[in-house]
Formats: sequence, C-alpha cells, structure tokens
Amino acid sequence: MLPVYLIDLATGRNIRTESVWVKGEETKLLILASRAQYDGVFKSATVNNTTTTIVTPLTDGAISLTDLIITSEKQVGGVVTVQFDDGTNTVLIASAEADSPIGFASNFAGRWDGWKDALIQVDVSAAFNATVSVGYVKINPKETLGFAEWDARR
Repeated sequence: MLPVYLIDLATGRNIRTESVWVKGEETKLLILASRAQYDGVFKSATVNNTTTTIVTPLTDGAISLTDLIITSEKQVGGVVTVQFDDGTNTVLIASAEADSPIGFASNFAGRWDGWKDALIQVDVSAAFNATVSVGYVKINPKETLGFAEWDARR
C-alpha cells in the first residue's frame, strides 16, 4: 500500500484521517464532516423566573446553533424565550408559551450563526421550571461578523 496524505499547503499539516478496519485490514479514512459534526457540543440549563446566559462565544467570536430543545412545566401566562444578545442588540431565536407543558426540539440544517460577541440567553417569565438545551459550535473570531454586517446578510 502506498502512503497517501492530503496536505494543507498553508500549514503543511495532514488533513484529518482516522484509522479504520476494512475487510480485516487497518487503513486510513479521510474524514469529511461538517463543523457541527466535528466540533459541536451542547449545554443545558434549567431556568426559573429569570434571564440566564446559557452559551457565550469566544472573545470577538460568535456561536452557530445546531440544535435546540425546550421543555417545561405548565404555567399559565408563562413564556420561555431563547435569544441572541450582545448587550445592545437582541434577536429572538424561539419563544414558547407554557399554558401547557412545552416539548420542543429542532435541529438546524442552515447556518444559524450569531454575530460578534452575541451570546445565547434564556428568559423564563414566571415562577416555573424550563429546561433549555442548546447544541452549538463556537466560531473563530476571524470568521465572525459585526451586528450590522450580520443583519444585512439575513
């Protein structure tokens, strides 16, 4: 077998491969995965009658959403809100009324990216428990847009 590598010309490093077994022999497999599949993580929080930051970006970076799960108790008049916020600008991601228990789950196929320094907040408007789980990838500051440029693109 010939040793074959795919090299990044800018860094001189091998592009990611994994050792796998095929028909009883070890071989290399080139890994082709999205940023979410390779670097995605999640964070969960249970919130009651307050606003909580659930995910923060890298300094000068952004967050790309991959998944969102919201569950809650029943609370007539209660609302769970998930939003991007940078302290100046706020953009709603999801809002659900808790007049009956909330059971919401979504994965995002598109680019649900935030803007520079926008974190993900959860607001629960009354005294009841809501649990929010967010799947995400932190975006490198070099690939991050400021709010005005981000807003103009959407």
